[in-house]
Amino acid sequence: MIRLTKIKNEGYVWVNPESVVAIWENETGVGFGKLPVVTFIETVAGKISVTESPEEIAHKVLNYRLAMVRHMASSQAAYFNRAKTENPWTPTLEEWNVLLDLAGLSGLEAERHE
Repeated sequence: MIRLTKIKNEGYVWVNPESVVAIWENETGVGFGKLPVVTFIETVAGKISVTESPEEIAHKVLNYRLAMVRHMASSQAAYFNRAKTENPWTPTLEEWNVLLDLAGLSGLEAERHE
């Protein structure tokens, strides 16, 4: 989750970066001769107006995704390391990939996205 600031000092809002559909900027026309720029975020749940720029939001989303990829990689490495130390019959990551190749399962994910 990323924390963003709501418009008009209404506090903070927590947004799930994986549910963000669109981000855009708009001048609201509110104020005495000023045209404050407001950033709108459309999520699966609805629209939110925040004070951060689209660039800042994109940066936070990318940092979140990077953290999740690192977490998944470290979790997988920890699983294989723990499994190997607790059970000597557990295959290594390389052996697991060979087993997937032999079973014909290694290319399924790539074929699904094409």
